[in-house]
Amino acid sequence: MVNASLEVRPGDRSLLAGIEIAGLSEGLDPQGFTPKIKIGKKLTEAAVDDIREEIEGMMRVAGYWEAKVVTLERTGPAGASVLKAKVEEGPLYRLILEAPEGLEEIAFEAIPDVRDEDLNPAQTDALAETIVERLQERGYPVATVSAELLSDEADAAVLNLRVVPGPMLRVTEISFPGADRLALKNLSKVISVKKGTGKAGKPLTANLLDLDRKALENLYRRNGFQDVTIGQAQVIETDEGGLRVDFPIDEGLPWSVHAFRVEGVPTEALGQTDDDLFQLGLTEPWDPRDLIRLIERWERVMADVGYPEARVTSDVETPEAGRVAVVLSVQPGPFVRLGRVMIAGLTKTRASVVERALGVAGLEEGSPYSLTTINRAQQELYRLGLFRRVAIVPVPGQERRVDRGVVVQLEEGLQRSYLVGLGWGTEEKFRLTLGWSHLNLFGGAHALSLETRYSSREFRYQIGLREPLLPWIEQPGYSAVYRTEETFTDWEQLRWGVWFEIGDRLQVPFRYWFRYEFQVVEPDAPDEILSELERENQQIKLSSITVPFEWDYRNDMLNPTSGFLITLAPEYAFPLFSAETEFFKIRAGVSHYIETAKGRFNWGIRLGATRVANLDPNEPANLQIPLASRFFAGGSNSHRAFRTDRLGIPGETLGEDGTAIGGNALVLVNGEFVTPIWGALNGVVFVDGGNVWIEPSDISFSQFRWGIGAGLRFETLAGPFRLEYGRKLEPAEGESLGELHFSFGMAF
Repeated sequence: MVNASLEVRPGDRSLLAGIEIAGLSEGLDPQGFTPKIKIGKKLTEAAVDDIREEIEGMMRVAGYWEAKVVTLERTGPAGASVLKAKVEEGPLYRLILEAPEGLEEIAFEAIPDVRDEDLNPAQTDALAETIVERLQERGYPVATVSAELLSDEADAAVLNLRVVPGPMLRVTEISFPGADRLALKNLSKVISVKKGTGKAGKPLTANLLDLDRKALENLYRRNGFQDVTIGQAQVIETDEGGLRVDFPIDEGLPWSVHAFRVEGVPTEALGQTDDDLFQLGLTEPWDPRDLIRLIERWERVMADVGYPEARVTSDVETPEAGRVAVVLSVQPGPFVRLGRVMIAGLTKTRASVVERALGVAGLEEGSPYSLTTINRAQQELYRLGLFRRVAIVPVPGQERRVDRGVVVQLEEGLQRSYLVGLGWGTEEKFRLTLGWSHLNLFGGAHALSLETRYSSREFRYQIGLREPLLPWIEQPGYSAVYRTEETFTDWEQLRWGVWFEIGDRLQVPFRYWFRYEFQVVEPDAPDEILSELERENQQIKLSSITVPFEWDYRNDMLNPTSGFLITLAPEYAFPLFSAETEFFKIRAGVSHYIETAKGRFNWGIRLGATRVANLDPNEPANLQIPLASRFFAGGSNSHRAFRTDRLGIPGETLGEDGTAIGGNALVLVNGEFVTPIWGALNGVVFVDGGNVWIEPSDISFSQFRWGIGAGLRFETLAGPFRLEYGRKLEPAEGESLGELHFSFGMAF
């Protein structure tokens, strides 16, 4: 056994007593370049670096643009240290700026600040280009700058800048001289320069033109023009007071694929490869990048079917001008099987839990050695929610064997978690959420959770159980028992029940799951808005199956800025376990998030319809559905010009006094534009429309209620805080003009 000890002696703190500067030419006063630093300041490494930068900055402002602090030493006792700076001042520079009258300030602002940037006057061409680029960014697209380095009688270097900003013009024409074989509209689509590009809001810069030149070149190469040359863009003033941008193009000869074949694929691998791997696109435009991607795909596929050392080479011939013949040669190498799978790092989790997840991924002894399968196994283990780190590595020393074992290295995470949430909104007022969960009950990856939520609209507590992989079906499973007291605008109700779910709700982009729920609902509402069963029994029992489908292409589930989400959720309620109600209900929606140069445009459509089994024609269809299963609208997440649940048709889905009755049909349309204001603070303008009807056949566009509004949003990683006011476009008599909402999360 070895015992080791470590003794730390920090010593005295180093405090600043003064700064001395040496190395200056005769006649230069060191005090003029000495930073004003508080005596007694702690001399940390960061503080010393700041002093160095400040000395250099002060000298550069004085005209010594190449000045540097060579050394910076501490002298004297630690409690009163003096910093001695030795400098190399370099030559003295003088700037002469020539610019049109009235534009001197604009030209001067475009010159780099010597305190923040290295300014080398000897590189006059680069300096002129930098100033031109900055003038272009300020809206002067045809600016010109000449830089010349001279000497004056006092032996100072003189940098003479002649700046001509030119007029502030916009692009009025775009042409592609030499373009004959590709449609002009396709060329225009790939470039950023458009008609109207110019002034400061959308500047026309040399960098932008170069990016467009590369985009055009890429487009041509994708279409088989491998010898294309795109010249530097020319910006020309027109007689009409605008700008014409010319992209000169020498297209060259178009090339296409004449023949293609693959050689050397093992027989046992042929049945596990896709047909498109044997097709490069005969008669299609020839692009060598397609061949590179195809070779990479072949090597990945071969590695996935047990040939991790496979290599693929290509031979490209040109039998005649404009045509290529391609041969891919596959050198498979040895077939490799997965050897022994060893598990390491478990302390609380049973090995059978890990083995089962590995089996779902296909990582089993004797299977083909596949990197894709290994990656899939890592994902399955992370999905359990038990491990902080997962690594699957080869067993050392088996790199050349045909049976190669792996070690599954695991680091377990926390087994318990706690949840505390506080919030406030105009609908729920104060909101409190408390939760506790054990993620690995009995070491079997069973997750037990307890949760309660309290607000002015809801008091709910729930006990839940999650199984990461259910037997036989290998899908996550969830179940919960709950009780909730809900307060609506015009009534209260008690709900309690149990639900079960099977499926992965986090799968992207496509996911679906099955949900069965049995609930008992006891509404305390006026008899005239209850269904017949609710009036008779003072409660209703519901047994239903729902199968939601979602296509999720958003870039973020909580706070999306681009992409779209499509949802479809059919539900069937049927008599079972003393439940007597039977109906079919469907909900659907589309939400689309689009990024633009000015901000984000979001739009969404939500639809809902319910069909009653054994419909009684003598009673309104919505009163034949339990109150808890009807559609309601109005509020911060549906129609922002109305209070919660107050959107509807008076006398049908709203009582004459405004009481929310609900309906069997719903249509909501939302559109909004979000634009940045400062940092995470955004502004939003929106329009909402829609209504709630008794049944789907009653839906009429003429009965849509519309509202417009504006608000502020503060973006966070978990979603935005929203303060929004929606105003009704045609308020009915007795209605408010609009509503103010404060809430959290996306509106739709």
